[in-house]
Amino acid sequence: MRFALLLAWRESRSPRRLLLLMASVTAGVAALVAIGSFTRNLQDSVRDQARALLGADLAVGSGTAFSPRAESQIARIIESGRAGTAEPQVARVTSFSAMAYVPRTAGARPVQAMAIEGGFPYYGTIETSPPGQWTRLGEGGGVLVDPSLLTLFDARVGDMLSLGEAKLEIRGSVVNYPGDVGIRSALGPRVYLSSRDVARTGLLRFGSRARYDVYIKLPAGVDAQRLADRNRIQLSSERVGIRTVTEDQRSLNNALGRLGRYLSLIGLVALLLGGLGVASAVRALMKKKMDTIAVLRCLGATAGQIFGAYLLQAVALGLVGSTVGAIIGIALPPPSPPASPSGPGWPACSRCCRCSRSATCPRSRCCDARSSPPRAAGATGAASSPCSCSSSASLASPSCRLRAPARGSSSPPPSASPWVRSGESRCS
Repeated sequence: MRFALLLAWRESRSPRRLLLLMASVTAGVAALVAIGSFTRNLQDSVRDQARALLGADLAVGSGTAFSPRAESQIARIIESGRAGTAEPQVARVTSFSAMAYVPRTAGARPVQAMAIEGGFPYYGTIETSPPGQWTRLGEGGGVLVDPSLLTLFDARVGDMLSLGEAKLEIRGSVVNYPGDVGIRSALGPRVYLSSRDVARTGLLRFGSRARYDVYIKLPAGVDAQRLADRNRIQLSSERVGIRTVTEDQRSLNNALGRLGRYLSLIGLVALLLGGLGVASAVRALMKKKMDTIAVLRCLGATAGQIFGAYLLQAVALGLVGSTVGAIIGIALPPPSPPASPSGPGWPACSRCCRCSRSATCPRSRCCDARSSPPRAAGATGAASSPCSCSSSASLASPSCRLRAPARGSSSPPPSASPWVRSGESRCS
């Protein structure tokens, strides 16, 4: 055994021959560990934010208006959700598609309208610009919109938005919405309004397509899953669905688990392909060692001792490569969105191209990373490249360019922003 250990150590003193073997194992193990860590992190995030994703403890929804029997069943659910003197909190949300336009500008666009009644959402925080506008939504007469809608219509806070037969004031934009899924805005930006303004729009009539949801926040100690299981059959007969935080969490975890298994399968295939490369490299290495093995046999070494030496060497390389790969896989940081360019020289937030974030800036618009900040006044050289804006995945943002300097001047006036939208003479 000692001879096998000494021989294995001696043969390992030339790391260049064995670097390919260890690198193949390291890369495969690192990929598998990183994929597993990524999937677990996603599942942990879903578990921590499951309530915010749903916005309530219990949700009842239907693609048609609730029938009297469904309304009575919902009332029984609310009655069963009482805990002593504590009453459940109820909110209703009606979602439908519509065409909207701003009379001050031209053009009409499809939007996804959400009529809110009550304190929805009960979990999570909605950020608006200007702040605090979500609490005023129930007053009626106004709407909150996606930042992309302001871009599409070249609108600003205070403009009137025509939705159906109603004209509602744009009071602000929704910067962050709990449980927001990007695909919801694929058909158009969202418009949030009070349920009391729905009748004024005249959009919900016989045959209109809409989604009706009731969100219930239960008092502490009430089991939402038990309530859902008890009333699911009665609601399903009325074509009404019911879901809880636990069910949403289980569904998302199952989807993420399938994604993780698929990625792990890809990593495993890569590891197996790496194993074929390792086998070929070991075979080539052993061919080079045939003369050494022959000399050792002539000097009295047994076949078992020689086999044990090279087996120990292969096992040691596999363990070292696996350990290094596991450390690399654990140390790899999770993917994060690219940072927005910022710092001295970037334009302040305005209705033109936004090159820096601030409390009043919509998060959906920021300058592309390949843009460069404008040169300071008096600097030599050509002007920097035009500001390239990016918006949400489904909406094109306006292009921006540098304002032409005044005649006889090498730079724009310091009091004016040098960034303007194409087709405009100045920023406002």
